[in-house]
Amino acid sequence: MNKRLVVALAGITLMTNFAFAETEVKVVVDGNPVVFEDQVPILENGRTLVPLRATFNALGAEVDWNADTSTVFANKRLKNISLRINDTKMYVDGKETALEVPAKLINGITMIPLRAVAEALDTNVGWNAETFTVNIESKQGDVKVTDKIVSEVVKDEETGKELLDISYSYPQFEETIEFLAKLNKEYSEIANSYPEGVKAENLEAAKEFAGYSEDLVPFESKHYFDITYNKNNRLSILENTVIYLGGAHPSTIGESKNYDVILGQELELVDIYPEKTQEEINNEIIAKFDAELLGDGEKMYDEEVMTLIKESIDNISFYLTEEGVECYFQQYEVGPYAIGMPSVVLEY
Repeated sequence: MNKRLVVALAGITLMTNFAFAETEVKVVVDGNPVVFEDQVPILENGRTLVPLRATFNALGAEVDWNADTSTVFANKRLKNISLRINDTKMYVDGKETALEVPAKLINGITMIPLRAVAEALDTNVGWNAETFTVNIESKQGDVKVTDKIVSEVVKDEETGKELLDISYSYPQFEETIEFLAKLNKEYSEIANSYPEGVKAENLEAAKEFAGYSEDLVPFESKHYFDITYNKNNRLSILENTVIYLGGAHPSTIGESKNYDVILGQELELVDIYPEKTQEEINNEIIAKFDAELLGDGEKMYDEEVMTLIKESIDNISFYLTEEGVECYFQQYEVGPYAIGMPSVVLEY
């Protein structure tokens, strides 16, 4: 009896493994099935591995591949991910995360661990065992947002060398009211005209730069966004444009828009703090900067920087977050490149 039972169980196991292997894993992102043309998803050690490019595109992320180091780089909004083939470590905004199953090459296609990557991009991931379906849902606030990307790589017609790497990520909102439809139109028009504008300004310089050496990287102009606040009828959109034009390092231009969705108007700091005057708010921001300390207890900003902060306070930008109002200056606006885009947070 025991022997028969063992044989029967072995047969069931083989049938189960066969069905498991033959059943195609499906991936659905925000209700839309993802189409995999060259390689279907697979299951390995209970983890779903999916083709790199189709998955990141469905998640609204931009992806790059470094063949020399076998490394994948992905950006969605202001979040950065990198992982190497056959490495059990992934880096999210520079912080190391362990992977139970590494990325790998299958039939020449880069396959990545779906759950780990999707969750790193701030999504909710679910598994339906009956239908072998991975369901991914973007985390949303009061206004539903879809990520869109317009991108173009410009190459030299004769050598095939990359000259310009251009991309523009932008939001599209569920058009529940007229104001959101207006925002959608504005962002879409800017995004679709962005590559031509970059080429008109930089293509000739990129060609000249590319002629210096075979090892030089192409010029880049990449625009990213994030939704930093999306509740209580208030919507904050932070945008960073990263530009590399052959110097020692790229430069970043920050921009933020803060809206009252119901009123359909842009918010100022006095709208956030109606009980205070603009001067009182400015003085609070200056005091916050002056109180910032380094790890050893020294002042973060010297007298020269603090003087520039006071002189430039009327030009400071801001965006809303869950923690408070982030107030920031542009690169070089109040100090050298090393201090970046200095910022402080005002509590609500």
